[in-house]
Amino acid sequence: MHVRNALQKLLPIFLLVSASLISLPLQAQRGPSMQGKTVGIYISSKRFTIDERLYLGITQFLKQGSEDRSWVGQLKSELIIQLGWMLSEQIQEMTQADTVYFINAVPELAKPLISQYDPISKTLVRKSNQLDQLDYVMVMDSVELKSRIEKSVYIQSNRVKTDRVVIPKVELAVCVLSPRDPKTHIYTEVCYDDQNKPHLDLVFDFHRQKSKTGKYLSRAFSYWWDLFNRGQSFPCFSN
Repeated sequence: MHVRNALQKLLPIFLLVSASLISLPLQAQRGPSMQGKTVGIYISSKRFTIDERLYLGITQFLKQGSEDRSWVGQLKSELIIQLGWMLSEQIQEMTQADTVYFINAVPELAKPLISQYDPISKTLVRKSNQLDQLDYVMVMDSVELKSRIEKSVYIQSNRVKTDRVVIPKVELAVCVLSPRDPKTHIYTEVCYDDQNKPHLDLVFDFHRQKSKTGKYLSRAFSYWWDLFNRGQSFPCFSN
């Protein structure tokens, strides 16, 4: 009886500790130095999804980047292009890499990568001479732009009113590989919620001074970069 009572008292403590451990980042291999290296960035379109509630904000975000093009009907493909070019330019500047390719826009690199990258094992299953020119390949294996609804309560004209607020969520899975060194395999998962955002320095600037979408995308990818360089991963355990 005494043992049973003791276990019952310890159960809440065990559950509390377990919950705190689940919310901690997982350890992974640290990101390598890319100074003076040749890097490729590839965004998988097959595993790039956008919640319909975010369409309007993303359309406005794309117009910020280029006002002379129509984005209607091309939301996903044009967002991939915009993100790819901005990531390539800003990662090259941050890392002082010699060259950073946006592989989606380079067919001679995209074709062999698509044929050799296994999304299940997250590895290059065959060696390719075309990819040997790259020191590292960053595969955006999964990019999921999601959202959730929060109720906001406020008083207007002495009346209590409620409003539905869309909270953006971003789930990323990025695999960094080296075509020259099979031992290099860094897989980073990111679970970002724009309401419960972490406090960190923003290293990416995706038109965030002009666009709300650019702001949360900048924060989400900066969170990924921070985890990647610290050798940590923060997956979503539930939706």
